[in-house]
Amino acid sequence: MNRRIIFISMFVVMLLSLSTAFAQNYAGTQYCQVCHSNSAIGGMQYTYWSQSLHSKIHLAPNDSSIRPLSAFVNGQSIGMGAGYNNAQVILSKVGTEFKAQVGTGGETYTIRYTTVMALNSAI
Repeated sequence: MNRRIIFISMFVVMLLSLSTAFAQNYAGTQYCQVCHSNSAIGGMQYTYWSQSLHSKIHLAPNDSSIRPLSAFVNGQSIGMGAGYNNAQVILSKVGTEFKAQVGTGGETYTIRYTTVMALNSAI
């Protein structure tokens, strides 16, 4: 249970701290793929990268990219720990949008893109 709380806490903090500017200026991997998947010039990095968790960061939030989805569907509340004055963050899904509200009645943030972390499969 503690691992789940830690994961969700880290997940929300990372999502809330990320700037939407990156998502607005991102051109896509198709520009990198041209050189980085050409074995003739020594580049197979794209193939290896595309099969890794690293390739999944900054995806648009949806039912496939948000994990654990149940935390948002069930409206879980997670503690941010002593470093954040034990603030509670309430997760929710409203239509197709994913939200994080800081405390009851506090500011609600729309999650713009995801961050993937490697997790123990038991979580």
